[in-house]
Amino acid sequence: FFFQAEDGIRDSSVTGVQTCALPILKSICFSGGATGADHAWGLMAVDKGHDLVHFTFKQHRPSVTENLKVLTDAELMEAEPYVAAAAKPMRRKYPAKKEGVNNLLRRNWFQIRFAQRVYAVANLVEDDPGTLKISGGTAWACQMYVNRWYTERNFPECELYLFDMQTNTWMQWWETWKTIKKPPVPTGRYAGIGSREITDAGIRAIFEVYG
Repeated sequence: FFFQAEDGIRDSSVTGVQTCALPILKSICFSGGATGADHAWGLMAVDKGHDLVHFTFKQHRPSVTENLKVLTDAELMEAEPYVAAAAKPMRRKYPAKKEGVNNLLRRNWFQIRFAQRVYAVANLVEDDPGTLKISGGTAWACQMYVNRWYTERNFPECELYLFDMQTNTWMQWWETWKTIKKPPVPTGRYAGIGSREITDAGIRAIFEVYG
């Protein structure tokens, strides 16, 4: 992939993003280029001077045209075991019948692969059978981040932050969801993701978290 030991971008196919072998000195936001939360995270990241990468693939139609990393078929398949592992605690079926859906889920792996922390805007669904109980496709990226954290333990805490649009509150994952006043300001390598059907409160939460 395009990181060298997690500290440098080396892929010239990433448009509008620093492409060199030097360590990343700026913060960088990883997202998916979809309408709604992805778009809002991207706008704020660029506004704050952060680098930005929206992951996509050939058959995908992102809502943005800049800062895109187009994943190859081979790269997408690298995500296969991580998506399959996430499906188990989520109590969801994988693979799906449509390969386009599978590629969207594989794309989600790259959003969190190098992220130190994840910021998500979505809905909590109390009767969801999965561990995280997050709605929609956002749940896949969040579950893969949690799985990765449990496996690698590179950071002292699992920095998965969720703005629940049902209650308009921020939460952090500590084996269960704990309400917090506000997550830390996004810095370093982070993922900014969430629902396409974002509410006004969700957009405000994204803008305000940057301080």
